[in-house]
Amino acid sequence: MGVLALSGCGVVGGEGELDIYALEPNEISPDELVTCEGEECEEPGALRWSLPLDGEYVVPFEYDEYTAMLPIETLEFTSGPIMTHRDGVVFLGERDILMAVDANTGERLWRESMESEHLRSIERLHVTDAGVLVSGNRPQGEGRGMVLIDVESGTGLNTFDDEWRSAWVQRVDGNRVLLSAGADLYMMGDAESGEILWSAEVDEDERIISGPLDGVLYAADNPGRSGTTILSSLSRIDGETGQGLGRVDLSDEARAPRPARSFTGTQEVILSRLECDVEKCEPGGMSVVDGETGELLWDSRPFAFDVAEEDGRWLVNLREGDDVRMVDARTGEAVREDTPDAMENVGRLRTELEYPDGYGDPRRQVALRFPGQDATAWDGDVIGPELLSPGIDSENGPIAMVYGCAPDGLEPEPSDTSRPGSLCVKPRLFAIGS
Repeated sequence: MGVLALSGCGVVGGEGELDIYALEPNEISPDELVTCEGEECEEPGALRWSLPLDGEYVVPFEYDEYTAMLPIETLEFTSGPIMTHRDGVVFLGERDILMAVDANTGERLWRESMESEHLRSIERLHVTDAGVLVSGNRPQGEGRGMVLIDVESGTGLNTFDDEWRSAWVQRVDGNRVLLSAGADLYMMGDAESGEILWSAEVDEDERIISGPLDGVLYAADNPGRSGTTILSSLSRIDGETGQGLGRVDLSDEARAPRPARSFTGTQEVILSRLECDVEKCEPGGMSVVDGETGELLWDSRPFAFDVAEEDGRWLVNLREGDDVRMVDARTGEAVREDTPDAMENVGRLRTELEYPDGYGDPRRQVALRFPGQDATAWDGDVIGPELLSPGIDSENGPIAMVYGCAPDGLEPEPSDTSRPGSLCVKPRLFAIGS
């Protein structure tokens, strides 16, 4: 079909009234994959494709307006959606259903029920080199479960034992999986073999805030337990063996009121700062600390919003307004400034979702903002849209994944949900270009 310049919806009822259950359908209403064709589809804000979702959703009505579409919660399950991606493939979980979608075309590659893997609902998804790690709830009374799914076919490869099932996945790198199992216990697992490589306990008031899983991991005070608001020290752990490497006290000038945000493979730890007054706190820049000595290496007013390795050298992308520059992680010296190469490194980062005023009308127009770019608007007239994932790499540049309801997809509130609102019978997944 042609470019999806989604048509406006008619107002039904008397003058000044809107019958939300009689809105006109538009191009996203068919219960099938809808794609965009033509040069216009590559423009910023264009809808690339839209696909029906399987879950059950409501669009709540709160404080005299309609809000973002939410999954129906019952005693049996939470319906999702949960999403992750890798190498141009989107993996989407709803209830017990897991499917793989081509990020470029919207084509559904496979769709499998996790009931065959003894999972009643999907809670978390992580992609390892060995497959998709799926965490969720087992049938009632059987606790949690974790399985490994083949990325090509959706078939089960492994069901993990009790050590994995009782833990939560914190981070994945290759086949290494950092797991938390209780307040103070952490484990490193191998997704391919199912082996637990090591386990280690941290101090009672600490938590691992990560770092390279095959390098040095860092643990810091957990503000929720210690009551500490200033990060003053870091504990170091060998990611290969789980052995403790001692505690490093941060120098006075390196201390920060928030946990570390990013890490490099050469032991630079990037801290974000806040500047607070009696009314509010605002971003105050960043500090880069030597993770081995605790000394301040350099600081900057702009925030670091991406860390990358390039030819064995660790680099930090900085942004201040629309200006983007790439600097050496150890020295802070500029490597590139405002170059196309630098912009390519930030395209996958945060995307914002804005809601124009919609008093009494559930339809929304979605505005996306990628770092270093002006906002791009998608005139979708979609009901209750919510951002599911920011920039995902595709053949035609980054796309943002949004879910919402087709305009003719509302029905009166179901009686078996704890979330008041209108039932959405036409939930959709949308891929919007940057």
